[in-house]
Amino acid sequence: MKSTERASCTAIPAAAYDEQFQELRGVFCARLRSDRRRLAVLSAELARAETNATPVYTDIRAMAHHLGGAAAVFEIPDVAELAYSLEQAARAAAIVHADNADPAVWSALESLVDLLNAMNGEMANGERYAQSAA
Repeated sequence: MKSTERASCTAIPAAAYDEQFQELRGVFCARLRSDRRRLAVLSAELARAETNATPVYTDIRAMAHHLGGAAAVFEIPDVAELAYSLEQAARAAAIVHADNADPAVWSALESLVDLLNAMNGEMANGERYAQSAA
């Protein structure tokens, strides 16, 4: 039987949502350390995959896609843009290259890892990552 009483809908203050969002953003920023390590592992796998690099390109593309999406949600555009560039380069390389020598992938990987290293250094020193003006 259905209840005829209406559920109370109490408004949650916007500041509470902002606080929760900032907490989640902090968790995401902490997770970037493990993402940086995962990218380093994928780089090593790509270096070893001399003749059949397609599966590694596919893994790189998937990781970059997830990383870029999360970075966009948490308003870290530098990471989102570099992850998108890596995703696109890996997607193209998986189609075109059987070997591991795609310069666009290597360049995008290096740029993204360098940014994550810089962010990690700032976060380790207690500084908040300062985004570049886009």
